[in-house]
Amino acid sequence: MEAGITGKKEKLGRELIGDLDTLKKAAGVVMAFQAQVNKDMEETEKSALMEQVIGEKLGEQDRDLKNLLSGNKDFLMGVPAPDRWMSAAEKRDQFFKLALIQAKASDPNAKPLDRLIEDGKAIHQFADAARAADAASTARSNARLNLDEGNELTSRNIASSRMAELLGIGDIIAHSEPMKVKMGGKVMTGCFMEFAKGTDLSSKSERVQRMFDQVEIFDTAGLYRDAATLEVFDFLCGQADRHEKNMFYQLSEPDENGKRAITGLQGIDSDLAFGDWAEGFNMNGLQSWKDTTFIDAGLAEKVKGLDRDTLEYAIGDLIPQKQIDVMMQRVNLIKDHIEKDMVIVEPDKWDLNAHKPEKAENHTDQRYLDAFARMEESLGNTFPWGIRHKNVQVNNKINQHKDERAKGPKVALSFKELEGKERRQALRREPKMTIGKDRVLPKKEGPQLGP
Repeated sequence: MEAGITGKKEKLGRELIGDLDTLKKAAGVVMAFQAQVNKDMEETEKSALMEQVIGEKLGEQDRDLKNLLSGNKDFLMGVPAPDRWMSAAEKRDQFFKLALIQAKASDPNAKPLDRLIEDGKAIHQFADAARAADAASTARSNARLNLDEGNELTSRNIASSRMAELLGIGDIIAHSEPMKVKMGGKVMTGCFMEFAKGTDLSSKSERVQRMFDQVEIFDTAGLYRDAATLEVFDFLCGQADRHEKNMFYQLSEPDENGKRAITGLQGIDSDLAFGDWAEGFNMNGLQSWKDTTFIDAGLAEKVKGLDRDTLEYAIGDLIPQKQIDVMMQRVNLIKDHIEKDMVIVEPDKWDLNAHKPEKAENHTDQRYLDAFARMEESLGNTFPWGIRHKNVQVNNKINQHKDERAKGPKVALSFKELEGKERRQALRREPKMTIGKDRVLPKKEGPQLGP
């Protein structure tokens, strides 16, 4: 009996791995079965349930697949159930990997991955499924998001780009738009993202890292403006992954003292935007949306004009209705926050230190002074709950990065620099012997000849 089951498993692996669409359908059957089965069922009841699910999930056009799965019920019913907290994308990805392993184990010469690679569309779909599973897993741990199946990473990036343009802040994130590519006679859809503007903190280039080593100035109008804009934008779009390496930094040229300033920010990677939570997700630099304080006058007017019809028009073809519903909740929260507590800043007044009021004449002045003082006080705070603004996060992370580099090994920028470093080291070495009349000859061991 065991040999028969093993043989069926091997045949199943070989059959499924040749066609990704077939693999998806099979994964759907197994996932539906696992959602309904319980440990108290008899084997005959489990078998009947599997037959029922196969019949419900597969149509007449899938007759061959029906027969294949029905003939492998024993194996399919024994597929390990995924953890209950897994998203649909993660469950499907786990099944894909299982089928690959089975196919490889059944015939080492079959090279299932090679067969997938031959089909350009299939390997891209497989990679997208794996990325979606990883993104869903990260989102759950970072932000408790529940990303819907079908809400692909491409859609979230394009939707984020559209929202930025709708709000008049198109440059606050890297522009993304849909594109179609023809490969091997097949048309594939995807996302085209423009190169981000600025410098990448995670770059491996020593030249780039030395530019960050020179950053000393953080109180610029550009950084204040872009940090505040990202705070509002990321909350509106439910962006839960705007950490320091998901931004590019615009740096000034060195001043007369060799110091650079951060003059602006641009966000990248919106894979984890548009979740199912109206609030309470990780905002990376803020404790809550209520910490958002400063907002550009133009952005404030655009946000006040947002309504459900506008969101539907802008991103309704990309984002599920449920996520548009919760986004509208976030829009209403920010609208109310603007009216009651936020400080509206004119475009030429973003040098916050220079334009802060000397004393509080009204609620807006007090809010301005309180928020500015909080930013100043939290600079250098190493505790996450002490960081309440994005510009403080930028300041702390770059200084932390510089400290880590200072402790690490020095890297030469070029062969010429390396050669100069070695020459300087050679000059500092102690001489092994003295040339001239004061030299001391080493004493020889053993018998000596002569006087």
